[in-house]
Amino acid sequence: MVQVEACWVAAQIVDGPQLTGAALGRYFTVDPHQGLFTQHDVAEALWIVPQRMRPTDGFHRLATAVVGYAPNVTRLPYPGAPFSERFSGRITSVTADLFPGDVLVSRVSAKLSAKATADLRPLLNDLQSLRSAKNVDVVDGLAREIAALSTG
Repeated sequence: MVQVEACWVAAQIVDGPQLTGAALGRYFTVDPHQGLFTQHDVAEALWIVPQRMRPTDGFHRLATAVVGYAPNVTRLPYPGAPFSERFSGRITSVTADLFPGDVLVSRVSAKLSAKATADLRPLLNDLQSLRSAKNVDVVDGLAREIAALSTG
């Protein structure tokens, strides 16, 4: 068995996020993400603090139904995700950061597994095809849901 941990990052401009809206509270817990700067001793005058958006049960329920999981999945990990012909696995993390200027950076992490073979080249080729979030339907769908729900 071959196991791989993968993380996809999708950056996009979102139009008019509603960080203080009541509707957003159903889908995300939003708070300042200062750890990006305090961990690296960046001078406070240089901070551009994003808002960390952590999905709630409401997000998980809605997003998993949209991307094809059974409805009412309310927690991570999302089991049984098809990533390619050879790789299946589970989504282990879904988060986002909203930076000033309406730049949304979404992250989806997963643990993938595939049957080991004597020739690993087909597996490596398959992994290369998974490099872009747009090439993986479930990851692309989750990134799109994050963007759609963040704008209210």
